[in-house]
Amino acid sequence: MEQKKRDILQMVQNGTITADEAIILLKGLESEKPEAKEQSGETALEEAVERVEERRESEPTERVEEPKATEEERTESSEEEPTMEQRSQDFFEDVRKEVTNVGGQFVKLFQSAFDQVRDTDFTPPFGKGITFSETSTIDAYDITRVLVEVDNGSIRIDRTESDVIDVTYDVTAMGVPSEEKARELFDRHVRLRRDGDTLRIDNDLKLSKVDITLGLPSRTYDKLELENYNGSIEVSGIVATDIKVEAKNGAIDLTESTFRRADLETANGKVYVKNVTGDELEVDTLNGVIFVEGELVEVEAQSFNGNVSVTTTSRHARKLEVESFAGSAEVYVPNGSGVRGELETKLGRIDVALERAEQHDEKGDLFKRVIHFEREGATPTIHVKGETSTGLIKVDETLA
Repeated sequence: MEQKKRDILQMVQNGTITADEAIILLKGLESEKPEAKEQSGETALEEAVERVEERRESEPTERVEEPKATEEERTESSEEEPTMEQRSQDFFEDVRKEVTNVGGQFVKLFQSAFDQVRDTDFTPPFGKGITFSETSTIDAYDITRVLVEVDNGSIRIDRTESDVIDVTYDVTAMGVPSEEKARELFDRHVRLRRDGDTLRIDNDLKLSKVDITLGLPSRTYDKLELENYNGSIEVSGIVATDIKVEAKNGAIDLTESTFRRADLETANGKVYVKNVTGDELEVDTLNGVIFVEGELVEVEAQSFNGNVSVTTTSRHARKLEVESFAGSAEVYVPNGSGVRGELETKLGRIDVALERAEQHDEKGDLFKRVIHFEREGATPTIHVKGETSTGLIKVDETLA
């Protein structure tokens, strides 16, 4: 199958067949495949090709019989007529515009749906709620693991110079007749407990919003695990071996922290990581921008609908992988570092902005461009991999 596609494209380059004829042959090959096609953009490409074909076929093609031209006139005419390569480029440019237009409409619809979820962050179902605050303190001398899980509400973790763990709850209770009843429900459903070296906080109040703020003493923790279903999660100034953050509907902020491994995931919200130090970082969001900057060795960052930017300042960096379906993807490595990588896009633009980098194109499918690049440097080689569908994909180096 792949060899047949290459043969067809070679015939276009040689001028044996036209671009229109090549498209028909390629579509014929695809119809022979029994497997279902992936839905991640291939269908949109086919539909765009069909629309361009129909539009071009509808254009007038009749020609008026003209007297035979002289040799000089034929020469001038041939210079004015577009070449086979120009016609092919025009055709693919039309297809690219069609797909970009459809992709933009799809992304707007996708964004609108998530915005509706975000904007209904917590709508009181039974009128105005009852608000109050609670505080707790627990001895932290042997706590090395902190696990927090809430249904509705934000989570914030800060470093303190205290010897105890301070917990503050800001509660908005719904569907209760009085504050006394609200506090009774809070005491029954919001739990703070010590389990050996682990501090656990969980809340299963479905119709109340509980924002939790923890002040953790300055030390190294084995594990920090935070999860909520509706609300933002912020972590600042924490040192932990393992950090895991999962938000179903809310933004994630991780700043001024140190870790061996961190996993950050949200379905709807941006992810912001700055001034951190870590060996491994994995970031994933369906709808939102990803911004990462720090002294990081390995990073994997993926957003379905949002731009992705990853910057490492570590001279020991090994691997940086970025991917965005409906946005751009950018990678920044330390100045003068050794780099080897691969950038791939369907309809976007590729920019290898590294000085002294050798690069070459890989002949891929009809709607795919791949560039391999390499540069020797004063540091161990950083392996970079990036992929987009329609957006810019870029690799560059930091100024310092």
